[in-house]
Amino acid sequence: MINDSKLNEELLRTIYHKDLLDGKILGPIPNYPEEAEEYLKYYTKSELMLNMPSKTMYQYVYDNNIGNEQLIAIYYFGTRITFKEFFNKINHCANALLNNGIKIGDIVTVIMPNTPEALYMIYALNKIGAVASMLHPLSSQNEMRDYINEEESDIVLVIDSSYEKLKNVENQCCAKKIIVTSPEDSMDIKTKIGYKLLNIKKGEKKVHLGKKAISWKSFMADGNDTNVATVCNDKNDFSILLRTGGTTGVSKAVKLSNDNFNSMVEQLMTAIKSYNAGDKFLSIMPVFHGFGLCSSIHLPLSHGVGTILIPKPDIKSMDKLFNELHPNHMVGVPTLFKGFMKVVNNNISNGKLKDFDLSYVKNIVSGGDASEEGYVDSVNNFFKKHGSNATLVNGYGLTEAVAGVTFSYDSCSEGCGIPMTHSKLKIVNQRTGMHLENGQIGEICVKSPCVMQGYYKHEDETKNTIIDGWLHTGDIGYITNGILYFVQRKSNMIISSGVNVYPSEIEKIINMHPSVQTSAVIGINHPYKQEVPKAFVVLKPGCIMNEGIKEEIDQLCRRNLNKYSIPYEYEFRDRLPETLLGKINLKALTDEEKTRSTIKPKAAI
Repeated sequence: MINDSKLNEELLRTIYHKDLLDGKILGPIPNYPEEAEEYLKYYTKSELMLNMPSKTMYQYVYDNNIGNEQLIAIYYFGTRITFKEFFNKINHCANALLNNGIKIGDIVTVIMPNTPEALYMIYALNKIGAVASMLHPLSSQNEMRDYINEEESDIVLVIDSSYEKLKNVENQCCAKKIIVTSPEDSMDIKTKIGYKLLNIKKGEKKVHLGKKAISWKSFMADGNDTNVATVCNDKNDFSILLRTGGTTGVSKAVKLSNDNFNSMVEQLMTAIKSYNAGDKFLSIMPVFHGFGLCSSIHLPLSHGVGTILIPKPDIKSMDKLFNELHPNHMVGVPTLFKGFMKVVNNNISNGKLKDFDLSYVKNIVSGGDASEEGYVDSVNNFFKKHGSNATLVNGYGLTEAVAGVTFSYDSCSEGCGIPMTHSKLKIVNQRTGMHLENGQIGEICVKSPCVMQGYYKHEDETKNTIIDGWLHTGDIGYITNGILYFVQRKSNMIISSGVNVYPSEIEKIINMHPSVQTSAVIGINHPYKQEVPKAFVVLKPGCIMNEGIKEEIDQLCRRNLNKYSIPYEYEFRDRLPETLLGKINLKALTDEEKTRSTIKPKAAI
């Protein structure tokens, strides 16, 4: 979060460092020991001098699509919505919000998957200066109630499948009106009939609305297509609230501004230049997640690229989706890409697919969670085999910086890549806060126009997280040659006999065993070592756990890890618990262990 008074200073310093690295000037060398700026050599001076826009998210999308009015903005089952229709719907929704008393700064809770109604609401709120607070539709009824009350939302937009939970506590909520929508609301007639018949077959009951609830149709009846004036952008205000994943503690709402979102799109477009108006983007990442809302929705819409909205991803039918719609761009997480490749390979093996053409795919981006060794190569080889020249862009990011901080561009494909053009990184000692040299492991800190405004109603945590303009991420990594290498979440790090133990390094070794599908390592209490690592292991389908496999994994660890990192205990499971965002839920595993009795000491490892 860089304030206006420092923008020119930051830019001039960046360009000076660029000239030093390129050998265009010899000095004097400035004394900025805290910043690792070797990444500048990967960019041109014009890329580093790019001005960041200062306007609302709505205005940014609108201005960038003047002349694209007849292009398709949204593909939703059989429905096609042009940019002209998209902006009309936003105006209609904005008028309905105003007529329901929503004003600048008000927070509306949005509990939705990827549907057109979710997008209309987000951009309509943004246009009138209100805030969209995004919640996962699978949140519990108590979480919904508590978050709505915390944010003092008068209006809630919720998908019908989640409304049943909210209905149980709606009288405990401060919300005055709950707008209930269905995935079928924007479907074409043919798909809508099929959807209804499928629900009947499944025995799903019709949703009955409570006293506070109205349908989306009734809500929109309060509005019209008359153009609504767009509010001016205020750099100090937030426009979106996103919940952190909550994998290691209590979930908090992250305050993100218009500038946060727009500057991330600008930086991404500097490096990924193959987006063309009229292209199609597979928007499968959820709109309630920063990676999904910014990279899968705001980015494509801002450049005339149509979004293929997927409200409920079905890995088993992704091959059909690709064959039918030919998406040119997609972002996903490792589990999505691995599942997609598995489905296609299986269907080719069993004869369901004779061939699978992906020559139309231009960009593939992976993020959201750490990936194991060999993942990038396997994805690249798969797409190349099926005719695409796209290479996987990997990266590192977190909700507190919208989503992305670094990306592995073509010129830099190692590790998590390099910082985006206007972003900076440094590594500090976790205890002293002192800057560490290249190659030394410590806490990753970020300075970027994408850094959040703070945590909503958590001012103390904000002060402890953003210090002198640097976001202290709580993640562990190191920088070499300007490239970031991610090691571990700080909160997941194990301290055993005073030695730092990184679970990700243990998991990397365990996953090398040919019978292992995935693994997770946590720290468990020990009488005198403080903590020791415990490994949870999931074997590949068809592999049966026996003492021989366990011994092989243990020996693999003993050959490749220091003595403090060798798992004290192994537990084999059919599956591992996941968070609402599809990551391995380390907190759930840790909580399970806390309910068990303290382990007894055994012979030293």
